[in-house]
Amino acid sequence: MSKSDSCSGDQVAEHLRRHVLAPMVRAADVVASEREEVQAEIDAFQSFVDRVSELEPTRPASGAPASRSLSHADRVDTSSQLRTAFEETVLSIEHFDRVYDESLTEHVAAELSPQLTPVFESSQVAFTEVYRQALHEAVREAVDSREQLVSVLESEARSLETAQDRLQDVLDSAGTSGRPTVPAGDERERLDEISRERQDELRARPRLVRLDGHEFCEYVYESERWTYPVLTAVARLRETVVE
Repeated sequence: MSKSDSCSGDQVAEHLRRHVLAPMVRAADVVASEREEVQAEIDAFQSFVDRVSELEPTRPASGAPASRSLSHADRVDTSSQLRTAFEETVLSIEHFDRVYDESLTEHVAAELSPQLTPVFESSQVAFTEVYRQALHEAVREAVDSREQLVSVLESEARSLETAQDRLQDVLDSAGTSGRPTVPAGDERERLDEISRERQDELRARPRLVRLDGHEFCEYVYESERWTYPVLTAVARLRETVVE
């Protein structure tokens, strides 16, 4: 084999590798980015609830409605501090406008509870201890759901890495010719096994609120041309190398 033939073969093999593994590489980047954003939201909510803990709840006078127990200035100050705390933590995450594009009260209603928005919206509603406890609980639930998502994203990252390594083994068997050096039937069996294991993982993955394993893929890869990166890579390898 001439030097030029060797270089050409290497180029073919590298082109094949990039073509087959492109969905996997992209998926790994998407998962890493999503995990970073979710962790930023966790940190922001935790910072917010720390700020809330520093606010002094109102104590209604005996027999008086909570909303009339403080001076107007005190109520305005508490409501303003609550909004400022939310703006400087949750609304200040780098990706907020790109991902959510919601007003403060819209985000409180969607991520915490519609019942919690009045104190953010009006100084006429008192920031009571009962309200503060409800706010703490809602934030805890928001953090818990995101921590579950982080766990699933980490599982997805490991799954992608394992599948990519196994597909790389099949590609390595092709050498520089672009064709496998073992019988095609064996290659098909290996690819079938990778596909089966990937689908088993998706089915076994714990649900996230309203998302099962397949719906998770639709969510996290919604901006891509494919929904299932591993199966897409397997299909490309079948078409290019095995069939």
